[in-house]
Amino acid sequence: MINPKVSVIVPIYNAEAFLVSCVRSVLAQTLTDIEVLLIDDGSSDSSAVICRHFMQQDSRVTVINKENEGVSATRNLGLAWAKGEYIAFLDADDTLIEEALEILVQTLEEKQVEVVFANYFYLYNDRKVYRGPRIPGGIYPVTELRSQLIDDGTLSGILFGSVGAALYKRALIEQHHIRFQEEVALNEDGLFNVMYLLHSTSCCYLSDQHVYGYRKQIESVTSRFQPNKNFDSATVAIDQYCQPISQELSLEQQLRRRQVSISLWQALNICSEENPASYRATIRQLKELFGHQELQGCFPYMEEEKMNRYKRVYYQLIKKRRTHLFYLTTRFLLPTASRLVKR
Repeated sequence: MINPKVSVIVPIYNAEAFLVSCVRSVLAQTLTDIEVLLIDDGSSDSSAVICRHFMQQDSRVTVINKENEGVSATRNLGLAWAKGEYIAFLDADDTLIEEALEILVQTLEEKQVEVVFANYFYLYNDRKVYRGPRIPGGIYPVTELRSQLIDDGTLSGILFGSVGAALYKRALIEQHHIRFQEEVALNEDGLFNVMYLLHSTSCCYLSDQHVYGYRKQIESVTSRFQPNKNFDSATVAIDQYCQPISQELSLEQQLRRRQVSISLWQALNICSEENPASYRATIRQLKELFGHQELQGCFPYMEEEKMNRYKRVYYQLIKKRRTHLFYLTTRFLLPTASRLVKR
């Protein structure tokens, strides 16, 4: 296939459970001028067999097999193979609505912007939960968004934190050699978007178009414990990449806000049901986290009045170092609401 309109990059690792529905959602797009790059990152399940089946059935599908290196390296390989005018990303356990690519392409071309971000919904088995907008929908000069790209002070993290539900110009990616940073384990999507937007003049946000389905397990945000969860690599990469225009970005302010956001994510992780630490040890970890002197200096930069009610509760608990109440709230009082905080 020569120069399709869109290259859809799908990184795959042991995704047999949902891979079929994922790929079918791409092949069923109303926009048919696409190539689908299925990149198997060293899966040990039947993912490779499923990929080959789709390649045999549809000429738009290309299968690439590689040794396991992680999602960033896998997406970067997809960028190297891509021939499309535009780039879209889809994770192997997620899905697109049938009109997704048509909506994104039409918007990008009609609005004459460099990138389009749409909204998405969460899939909890057969139940859909639609995500609320971070900002009002519309066309934005990137200069207008620079002061909130990294963190807007609402405990929500990077403004556009996902490469799903988005459409990018391949020419711009190649011109500035924008790639996923393979040393960054968390927030690699958001970092890619920050890098891309800093080379763009305008973007469009479709707040009311939920085109991408994120598959979620029905569980509390605290049920999975990640002992090595660390956002430092992403923060360092953001700082280094943004230093040349630090004043335009209000970089120091945004990084201080990000430190508070990270403290929330780390605290939720510490309170995980799977954390083997005792209650006393968990409280000790929270005290160390909340009492950090550098964190205390970040609170004046936050936008508490713009936080949703759940995040406002957590923010106050962190600010006032209410470790016991934070633990009890997370584990027993607001387990469902904790999922909303995660979003």
